[in-house]
Amino acid sequence: EMFGDRGIYNGNSELTAESGINFDAGFEIKYRFKNKILKRLNMSMTYFKSVIEDMIVIVYHSGGIGTAENISTAHIQGIEYSINTNFFKYIDVYCNYTWQDAMNKTRLQDIDGNKIPGRFEHSLLESISVKNSWGKVYFNYIFEKGMYYDSPNNLMAATKEAYNMGFSLMKWGFTFTFEAKNLGNSRYEDFAGYPQPGRSFYATLKYAFKLK
Repeated sequence: EMFGDRGIYNGNSELTAESGINFDAGFEIKYRFKNKILKRLNMSMTYFKSVIEDMIVIVYHSGGIGTAENISTAHIQGIEYSINTNFFKYIDVYCNYTWQDAMNKTRLQDIDGNKIPGRFEHSLLESISVKNSWGKVYFNYIFEKGMYYDSPNNLMAATKEAYNMGFSLMKWGFTFTFEAKNLGNSRYEDFAGYPQPGRSFYATLKYAFKLK
């Protein structure tokens, strides 16, 4: 943050190091079933809270260039839920949802109580995969909403939705993987004025040696 990064944001040599307290607590439930359909069920919930002094955030202005800045105090709290199930031994279904309230607590009245830029309020991941000894096929959906680019909360990021899928084949020490990402060709901007890649495809081939 002091020196900038790849032209996306400017550095700030006058930054102060962050300090703070983090706390989280939760529970997890794991249960295995003895029937032919539902084999496993894992559920968890976690509450988290952070109080950070001199928190460093990247603030993006109307020109699209960001600057690393200290905010006086940040109060961040939220809840994360997850559930993971297995059907017929071969099908895994996973869902994770996170809600967080990232609040700017500063001496400046015009931004005190605003949302901290760069953090989503709602994040959801849903995934389904089918696997056996030969490989795996998967599909997932990502949803993120409620992020601002700037401290005054004038520049709100668009809702992010992405659909991804792929498969892997494993045999004789080789693993071939093909992935198709952002199937909907959404031009979402993680940073104001810097759109992420649209629909894209990736293929990899790996071989693992066994040494005795």
